[in-house]
Amino acid sequence: MSQVNEVLEVDVLCPVSEQSMVVPVSYLFLVGAGLSWLLFRMVHKREIENIQQFETVQNEISTIKESLYKAEAEKMALKIEMEKIICQAVSRETRGTPLSI
Repeated sequence: MSQVNEVLEVDVLCPVSEQSMVVPVSYLFLVGAGLSWLLFRMVHKREIENIQQFETVQNEISTIKESLYKAEAEKMALKIEMEKIICQAVSRETRGTPLSI
């Protein structure tokens, strides 16, 4: 008899049946899946933007390196031209005057 009373007390305290619990739980899973998908989309969009920014920076670095290479090549060409002019000036100077040792 005490078992029957316990069962009745449990039924009175928890009148919710298993069938009525299925709907709220399924809504909970549906909302959770929707929120997960939304979070994934936001993170994915942010990552795509980061990748695009990285590619832009890489292109700028490449352009800067190319400009530096061209500037270095021009510097070397000017240095060679300057040395050539100096050598010609020294050569003319030594031809016009005898060497003094």
